[in-house]
Amino acid sequence: MPRRPPRAVAVFGTGRAGQHAIRMLLDDEMLDLRAVGTTDPAKDGVDAGVLAGVGETGHTAVHGLKPRDVGGEVDVILHCGAASRDELADFFGDAAGSGIDVVSVSGGFHPRTAFGDATCAELAASAVASGARLTGTGVNPGFLLDVLPWIVSSLVRAPASVHARRTTDMKHWGSTMRAKIGFGDGPATHAVNDLLSLDESLALLAESVGVEIAEMTIDVEDVVAGSAREVHGRRIERGEHCGFIQRATATATGGRRLTLEWVAVLGLAEEDGVGDGTDVTVTDAAGRIVTAHVAGTHDRDAYPATVARAAHVATLIAGLPPGLYGANLQPAA
Repeated sequence: MPRRPPRAVAVFGTGRAGQHAIRMLLDDEMLDLRAVGTTDPAKDGVDAGVLAGVGETGHTAVHGLKPRDVGGEVDVILHCGAASRDELADFFGDAAGSGIDVVSVSGGFHPRTAFGDATCAELAASAVASGARLTGTGVNPGFLLDVLPWIVSSLVRAPASVHARRTTDMKHWGSTMRAKIGFGDGPATHAVNDLLSLDESLALLAESVGVEIAEMTIDVEDVVAGSAREVHGRRIERGEHCGFIQRATATATGGRRLTLEWVAVLGLAEEDGVGDGTDVTVTDAAGRIVTAHVAGTHDRDAYPATVARAAHVATLIAGLPPGLYGANLQPAA
Protein backbone atom coordinates (compact mmCIF):
# COMPACT_ATOMS: atom_id res chain seq x y z
CA MET A 1 0.00 0.00 0.00
CA PRO A 2 1.53 3.37 -0.99
CA ARG A 3 2.50 5.70 1.84
CA ARG A 4 0.42 8.84 2.20
CA PRO A 5 2.27 12.08 1.45
CA PRO A 6 3.06 14.05 4.62
CA ARG A 7 0.50 16.60 5.76
CA ALA A 8 1.68 20.22 5.97
CA VAL A 9 1.34 21.33 9.60
CA ALA A 10 1.57 24.52 11.62
CA VAL A 11 2.23 24.65 15.36
CA PHE A 12 0.41 27.36 17.30
CA GLY A 13 1.94 27.94 20.73
CA THR A 14 5.59 27.92 21.78
CA GLY A 15 5.35 26.94 25.44
CA ARG A 16 6.28 23.48 26.69
CA ALA A 17 3.78 21.61 24.51
CA GLY A 18 4.63 23.67 21.45
CA GLN A 19 8.36 23.16 21.93
CA HIS A 20 7.86 19.40 22.19
CA ALA A 21 5.78 19.53 19.01
CA ILE A 22 8.46 21.45 17.11
CA ARG A 23 11.18 18.98 18.12
CA MET A 24 9.02 15.99 17.23
CA LEU A 25 7.95 17.33 13.84
CA LEU A 26 11.50 17.92 12.65
CA ASP A 27 11.92 14.14 12.34
CA ASP A 28 8.32 13.17 11.52
CA GLU A 29 7.67 11.36 8.24
CA MET A 30 3.91 12.00 8.17
CA LEU A 31 3.75 15.66 9.22
CA ASP A 32 5.82 18.41 7.59
CA LEU A 33 6.35 21.56 9.70
CA ARG A 34 5.58 24.69 7.67
CA ALA A 35 4.74 27.47 10.16
CA VAL A 36 4.88 28.38 13.86
CA GLY A 37 2.69 30.88 15.71
CA THR A 38 3.31 32.35 19.16
CA THR A 39 1.33 34.47 21.61
CA ASP A 40 4.53 35.82 23.18
CA PRO A 41 5.74 39.03 21.49
CA ALA A 42 9.26 38.39 22.80
CA LYS A 43 9.44 35.26 20.61
CA ASP A 44 8.37 36.99 17.39
CA GLY A 45 10.93 36.39 14.65
CA VAL A 46 12.92 33.86 16.68
CA ASP A 47 13.73 30.59 14.93
CA ALA A 48 11.36 27.88 16.14
CA GLY A 49 14.23 25.44 16.58
CA VAL A 50 16.05 27.88 18.84
CA LEU A 51 12.90 28.19 20.97
CA ALA A 52 12.71 24.39 21.13
CA GLY A 53 16.40 24.03 21.97
CA VAL A 54 17.46 22.24 18.78
CA GLY A 55 19.14 25.01 16.78
CA GLU A 56 18.19 26.77 13.55
CA THR A 57 15.40 25.25 11.44
CA GLY A 58 14.49 28.05 9.06
CA HIS A 59 11.01 28.40 10.55
CA THR A 60 10.55 31.60 12.55
CA ALA A 61 7.82 32.09 15.14
CA VAL A 62 5.23 34.70 14.18
CA HIS A 63 3.46 36.62 16.94
CA GLY A 64 -0.31 36.80 16.54
CA LEU A 65 -0.42 34.33 13.65
CA LYS A 66 -4.00 33.23 12.90
CA PRO A 67 -5.31 30.21 10.97
CA ARG A 68 -6.46 32.44 8.12
CA ASP A 69 -2.84 33.59 7.70
CA VAL A 70 -1.74 30.07 6.72
CA GLY A 71 -4.79 29.16 4.66
CA GLY A 72 -3.71 27.30 1.54
CA GLU A 73 -0.26 26.62 3.04
CA VAL A 74 -1.02 24.00 5.70
CA ASP A 75 -3.42 21.07 6.00
CA VAL A 76 -3.61 20.87 9.78
CA ILE A 77 -2.76 22.93 12.86
CA LEU A 78 -1.48 21.53 16.15
CA HIS A 79 -2.92 23.99 18.67
CA CYS A 80 -0.58 23.85 21.68
CA GLY A 81 -1.18 27.19 23.37
CA ALA A 82 -3.15 27.86 26.55
CA ALA A 83 -6.60 29.20 25.66
CA SER A 84 -9.95 29.85 27.28
CA ARG A 85 -12.95 28.07 25.83
CA ASP A 86 -14.12 31.23 24.08
CA GLU A 87 -10.64 31.77 22.61
CA LEU A 88 -10.49 28.17 21.40
CA ALA A 89 -13.95 28.42 19.83
CA ASP A 90 -12.79 31.52 17.95
CA PHE A 91 -9.64 29.69 16.83
CA PHE A 92 -11.68 26.70 15.63
CA GLY A 93 -14.01 29.06 13.79
CA ASP A 94 -11.15 30.85 12.04
CA ALA A 95 -9.60 27.53 11.00
CA ALA A 96 -12.92 26.13 9.79
CA GLY A 97 -13.49 29.27 7.74
CA SER A 98 -10.10 28.68 6.14
CA GLY A 99 -10.62 24.95 5.50
CA ILE A 100 -7.83 23.86 7.88
CA ASP A 101 -7.99 20.89 10.26
CA VAL A 102 -7.18 21.61 13.93
CA VAL A 103 -6.09 19.25 16.69
CA SER A 104 -5.89 21.07 20.02
CA VAL A 105 -4.29 19.89 23.25
CA SER A 106 -5.89 22.83 25.09
CA GLY A 107 -9.56 21.84 25.07
CA GLY A 108 -12.47 20.89 22.87
CA PHE A 109 -12.33 17.25 24.01
CA HIS A 110 -16.13 17.25 24.46
CA PRO A 111 -17.30 20.11 22.24
CA ARG A 112 -20.85 20.51 23.59
CA THR A 113 -19.55 20.95 27.14
CA ALA A 114 -16.73 23.24 26.05
CA PHE A 115 -18.62 25.49 23.64
CA GLY A 116 -22.36 24.95 24.07
CA ASP A 117 -24.88 23.64 21.56
CA ALA A 118 -25.26 26.83 19.51
CA THR A 119 -21.52 27.38 18.98
CA CYS A 120 -21.01 23.68 18.21
CA ALA A 121 -23.68 23.84 15.52
CA GLU A 122 -21.99 26.88 13.96
CA LEU A 123 -18.53 25.30 14.08
CA ALA A 124 -19.75 21.99 12.66
CA ALA A 125 -21.60 23.70 9.80
CA SER A 126 -18.57 25.84 8.95
CA ALA A 127 -16.25 22.82 9.06
CA VAL A 128 -18.50 20.75 6.80
CA ALA A 129 -18.80 23.63 4.34
CA SER A 130 -15.03 24.16 4.09
CA GLY A 131 -13.88 20.55 4.46
CA ALA A 132 -12.19 21.04 7.85
CA ARG A 133 -12.02 18.72 10.86
CA LEU A 134 -11.84 20.14 14.39
CA THR A 135 -11.05 18.25 17.58
CA GLY A 136 -9.20 18.26 20.90
CA THR A 137 -7.05 15.48 22.32
CA GLY A 138 -4.22 14.78 24.73
CA VAL A 139 -3.25 12.54 27.63
CA ASN A 140 -5.33 14.19 30.36
CA PRO A 141 -7.92 15.28 29.36
CA GLY A 142 -8.35 13.38 26.12
CA PHE A 143 -7.32 9.86 27.13
CA LEU A 144 -6.51 8.71 30.68
CA LEU A 145 -9.60 10.07 32.46
CA ASP A 146 -12.17 9.76 29.68
CA VAL A 147 -11.29 7.59 26.66
CA LEU A 148 -9.46 4.94 28.72
CA PRO A 149 -12.30 4.49 31.27
CA TRP A 150 -14.74 4.24 28.36
CA ILE A 151 -12.66 1.48 26.73
CA VAL A 152 -12.30 -0.41 30.04
CA SER A 153 -16.05 -0.09 30.66
CA SER A 154 -16.68 -1.90 27.37
CA LEU A 155 -15.46 -5.07 29.15
CA VAL A 156 -18.59 -4.90 31.34
CA ARG A 157 -21.97 -5.26 29.65
CA ALA A 158 -23.84 -2.88 31.97
CA PRO A 159 -21.48 -0.82 34.16
CA ALA A 160 -23.06 0.27 37.44
CA SER A 161 -20.08 2.42 38.38
CA VAL A 162 -16.88 3.67 36.77
CA HIS A 163 -14.07 5.17 38.85
CA ALA A 164 -10.84 6.58 37.42
CA ARG A 165 -8.02 8.34 39.26
CA ARG A 166 -4.82 9.86 37.90
CA THR A 167 -1.91 11.22 39.94
CA THR A 168 0.58 13.62 38.36
CA ASP A 169 3.59 15.70 39.39
CA MET A 170 3.20 19.42 38.71
CA LYS A 171 6.95 19.91 38.52
CA HIS A 172 6.68 18.97 34.83
CA TRP A 173 4.03 21.58 34.08
CA GLY A 174 4.82 24.86 32.39
CA SER A 175 5.49 27.79 34.72
CA THR A 176 2.51 29.77 33.40
CA MET A 177 0.01 27.05 34.24
CA ARG A 178 1.50 26.45 37.70
CA ALA A 179 1.46 30.17 38.46
CA LYS A 180 -2.19 30.57 37.48
CA ILE A 181 -3.34 28.04 40.09
CA GLY A 182 -1.03 29.31 42.84
CA PHE A 183 2.06 27.12 42.49
CA GLY A 184 4.34 29.78 41.04
CA ASP A 185 5.84 32.89 42.61
CA GLY A 186 2.59 34.59 43.58
CA PRO A 187 -1.03 33.97 44.57
CA ALA A 188 -3.43 32.05 42.34
CA THR A 189 -5.24 33.97 39.62
CA HIS A 190 -7.57 31.12 38.64
CA ALA A 191 -9.48 28.43 40.54
CA VAL A 192 -8.37 24.89 39.71
CA ASN A 193 -11.80 23.79 38.52
CA ASP A 194 -12.13 26.85 36.29
CA LEU A 195 -8.83 26.38 34.48
CA LEU A 196 -8.46 22.58 34.67
CA SER A 197 -12.04 21.39 34.97
CA LEU A 198 -12.91 17.72 34.52
CA ASP A 199 -16.39 18.55 33.22
CA GLU A 200 -15.48 17.76 29.59
CA SER A 201 -13.97 14.39 30.57
CA LEU A 202 -16.98 13.50 32.70
CA ALA A 203 -19.46 14.45 29.96
CA LEU A 204 -17.46 12.55 27.33
CA LEU A 205 -17.33 9.41 29.50
CA ALA A 206 -21.05 9.61 30.31
CA GLU A 207 -21.95 9.98 26.65
CA SER A 208 -19.67 7.11 25.63
CA VAL A 209 -21.01 4.61 28.19
CA GLY A 210 -24.64 5.67 27.76
CA VAL A 211 -25.20 7.38 31.11
CA GLU A 212 -27.70 10.23 31.16
CA ILE A 213 -26.45 12.57 33.86
CA ALA A 214 -29.04 13.57 36.45
CA GLU A 215 -26.60 15.32 38.78
CA MET A 216 -22.98 16.45 38.43
CA THR A 217 -20.64 17.77 41.13
CA ILE A 218 -17.03 18.92 40.94
CA ASP A 219 -15.07 19.47 44.16
CA VAL A 220 -11.46 20.39 44.88
CA GLU A 221 -9.54 19.60 48.05
CA ASP A 222 -5.99 20.41 49.10
CA VAL A 223 -3.11 17.94 49.32
CA VAL A 224 -0.59 18.57 52.09
CA ALA A 225 3.05 17.57 51.79
CA GLY A 226 4.09 14.41 53.59
CA SER A 227 7.72 15.52 53.43
CA ALA A 228 9.71 18.70 52.83
CA ARG A 229 10.95 19.49 49.31
CA GLU A 230 12.20 22.24 47.03
CA VAL A 231 10.84 22.43 43.48
CA HIS A 232 11.67 25.13 40.92
CA GLY A 233 13.13 27.27 43.70
CA ARG A 234 10.02 26.99 45.87
CA ARG A 235 10.44 25.50 49.36
CA ILE A 236 7.55 23.39 50.65
CA GLU A 237 7.64 22.20 54.25
CA ARG A 238 5.99 19.06 55.56
CA GLY A 239 2.31 19.77 56.22
CA GLU A 240 2.09 22.68 53.76
CA HIS A 241 -0.27 22.87 50.79
CA CYS A 242 1.45 21.16 47.85
CA GLY A 243 -1.30 20.15 45.43
CA PHE A 244 -4.95 19.37 44.83
CA ILE A 245 -7.44 16.58 44.25
CA GLN A 246 -10.20 17.49 41.81
CA ARG A 247 -13.13 15.08 42.02
CA ALA A 248 -15.91 15.07 39.41
CA THR A 249 -18.94 12.86 39.99
CA ALA A 250 -21.97 12.17 37.80
CA THR A 251 -25.04 10.24 38.93
CA ALA A 252 -27.72 8.89 36.62
CA THR A 253 -31.42 8.62 37.46
CA GLY A 254 -31.10 4.85 37.89
CA GLY A 255 -28.20 5.20 40.33
CA ARG A 256 -25.31 4.53 37.94
CA ARG A 257 -22.28 6.53 39.04
CA LEU A 258 -19.17 7.90 37.32
CA THR A 259 -16.28 9.36 39.33
CA LEU A 260 -13.10 10.95 38.02
CA GLU A 261 -10.25 12.12 40.25
CA TRP A 262 -7.27 14.17 39.16
CA VAL A 263 -4.50 14.43 41.75
CA ALA A 264 -1.71 16.93 41.06
CA VAL A 265 1.17 17.49 43.48
CA LEU A 266 4.23 19.73 43.20
CA GLY A 267 7.26 17.50 43.75
CA LEU A 268 5.21 14.31 44.18
CA ALA A 269 6.64 12.04 46.89
CA GLU A 270 5.59 8.68 48.33
CA GLU A 271 5.12 10.37 51.71
CA ASP A 272 2.25 12.42 50.27
CA GLY A 273 0.15 9.25 50.28
CA VAL A 274 -1.74 9.93 47.04
CA GLY A 275 -0.35 7.11 44.90
CA ASP A 276 0.98 7.32 41.36
CA GLY A 277 -0.14 6.49 37.83
CA THR A 278 -3.72 5.95 36.64
CA ASP A 279 -6.24 3.42 37.95
CA VAL A 280 -9.63 2.56 36.44
CA THR A 281 -12.23 0.37 38.16
CA VAL A 282 -15.51 -0.66 36.53
CA THR A 283 -18.19 -2.54 38.48
CA ASP A 284 -21.44 -4.09 37.25
CA ALA A 285 -24.71 -4.53 39.18
CA ALA A 286 -23.66 -8.00 40.37
CA GLY A 287 -20.45 -6.66 41.86
CA ARG A 288 -18.13 -8.03 39.18
CA ILE A 289 -15.09 -5.79 38.80
CA VAL A 290 -12.72 -5.00 35.94
CA THR A 291 -9.61 -2.94 36.67
CA ALA A 292 -6.82 -1.35 34.66
CA HIS A 293 -3.62 0.34 35.80
CA VAL A 294 -1.33 2.58 33.78
CA ALA A 295 1.97 2.78 35.63
CA GLY A 296 3.50 6.15 36.33
CA THR A 297 6.68 7.34 37.97
CA HIS A 298 7.35 10.44 40.01
CA ASP A 299 9.60 11.70 37.22
CA ARG A 300 7.22 11.09 34.33
CA ASP A 301 6.59 14.02 31.98
CA ALA A 302 3.29 13.76 30.08
CA TYR A 303 4.03 16.51 27.56
CA PRO A 304 5.78 14.28 24.96
CA ALA A 305 2.91 11.77 25.08
CA THR A 306 0.33 14.57 24.81
CA VAL A 307 1.97 15.97 21.69
CA ALA A 308 2.52 12.50 20.21
CA ARG A 309 -1.18 11.72 20.59
CA ALA A 310 -2.12 15.01 18.96
CA ALA A 311 0.24 14.33 16.05
CA HIS A 312 -1.18 10.83 15.66
CA VAL A 313 -4.71 12.24 15.41
CA ALA A 314 -3.54 15.04 13.08
CA THR A 315 -2.18 12.42 10.70
CA LEU A 316 -5.26 10.19 10.66
CA ILE A 317 -8.08 12.70 10.98
CA ALA A 318 -7.85 13.40 7.25
CA GLY A 319 -9.68 10.09 6.78
CA LEU A 320 -12.78 11.37 8.59
CA PRO A 321 -15.59 13.39 6.99
CA PRO A 322 -15.37 17.12 7.74
CA GLY A 323 -16.91 18.15 11.06
CA LEU A 324 -16.46 18.77 14.79
CA TYR A 325 -15.32 15.73 16.80
CA GLY A 326 -15.02 14.75 20.46
CA ALA A 327 -12.07 12.71 21.70
CA ASN A 328 -14.21 9.54 21.66
CA LEU A 329 -14.75 9.84 17.90
CA GLN A 330 -11.12 10.21 16.82
CA PRO A 331 -9.28 7.55 14.78
CA ALA A 332 -7.23 5.23 16.98
CA ALA A 333 -5.11 3.52 14.33
